[in-house]
Amino acid sequence: MNRLSRIVTISSVVLITLMPNGSALGISDFDAVVRGQDWYSQEDLTTNCSTGATSGTGNLSITLSGKDNAEKVWNFLIQQGFTEVQAAGIMGNFEAESGIDPTINERGKGVPLNNPTPTAGVGFGLAQWTPASRQKGLTDTATKMNVPVNTLEPQLAWFMTEITTDPTYKATTPAVKAATTVRDATEAFVRLFERPLVINENTITARTANGQKFLDTYGTGATPNGATGNAAAAGACGTTGGAVVGSITKTAMGDYTWPKPDCRQTVNTEVRNSCRADARDAYVRDADVKTGDEPLTDCGNFVGTVMRKSGADPNYPVIGTTTQIAYVRAHTEKYKVFENPTDINLLQPGDILIYDQGGGANGHTMIYLGKDGRDFPRADASWHGHTPQMNDAGGVLWILKQPNRVAARVLK
Repeated sequence: MNRLSRIVTISSVVLITLMPNGSALGISDFDAVVRGQDWYSQEDLTTNCSTGATSGTGNLSITLSGKDNAEKVWNFLIQQGFTEVQAAGIMGNFEAESGIDPTINERGKGVPLNNPTPTAGVGFGLAQWTPASRQKGLTDTATKMNVPVNTLEPQLAWFMTEITTDPTYKATTPAVKAATTVRDATEAFVRLFERPLVINENTITARTANGQKFLDTYGTGATPNGATGNAAAAGACGTTGGAVVGSITKTAMGDYTWPKPDCRQTVNTEVRNSCRADARDAYVRDADVKTGDEPLTDCGNFVGTVMRKSGADPNYPVIGTTTQIAYVRAHTEKYKVFENPTDINLLQPGDILIYDQGGGANGHTMIYLGKDGRDFPRADASWHGHTPQMNDAGGVLWILKQPNRVAARVLK
């Protein structure tokens, strides 16, 4: 579950902020909170695209869930958008390389098995990174995260950076994501990412068997509690299936969302003929709800997909403003709730606005982009109206006047 330290929500509008000590935050403190005097949002971080690590007001962080290394890695991979068979294929390779042990050094190279730092030319950690150049990227990531290099967090961060931004290894992501069997995912990963000296049928069969064991253990079909934090390794530089890991606004403005409010236009050689029909390919693929009455125009489906796929909150309800507003109000371990702020100037990029009429009537929800969206400070969908698109400020001003509304902020 996401343990980002704070959210601000607006409800009946509700502002939600997470405080580290769990104490209540009074209305008199609100202005200081939203203006960042003592708090800062994950959206304010900057990303170093050479490493995928994050610097700025805070360090890149990943929070892993699971009882052991294997379960933590599994949950992390699912959260990054890999299917269960794809995650199993990746983990079957990690098992062959390191036994899912981030502290391990390659055997027979004259280096202690648990030497705490990499040695050039000697395999190190989860994926057995060997060349000095790859080890440097890993070490730099650990330094920026302020954690030991022989731990899972920086290694998973660096792994995601390599498969989403590195010219040598980024072909791994589409190849693995095209796989529909453990064997196909295993083979794609070993050929494109691990690249051992010998790849033959025995190599693939053994690694596939490893992966199948993980699928049998963790492949429940449920959505696990995944790895979350301010940013995962894809950072703002790379995406995983349309999501920009760790960023609400970059996911909301990315491949899921039409870049302008005009429903009929030409953008990058695309012609949008119908607001209701022309959802972008990444959103069609990744949306949490794909069946029912025009689910791709549902505002709650869009916001829920962004929250879950970006890693901001992997347990955020997938659809329904009534459910979503109740969720943020109920989860006091993650959110503090403020009622009815009305000033758009108090909002920050990444805030989630929810308006719920109750009684089964339609409400609305959107993602506030603010300055990040430049001319279009919000992203939303509209049931039976349009699929996700960036939009003008009018809807924000409108929602801030409704009777039961929420603005939720994910805070560090």
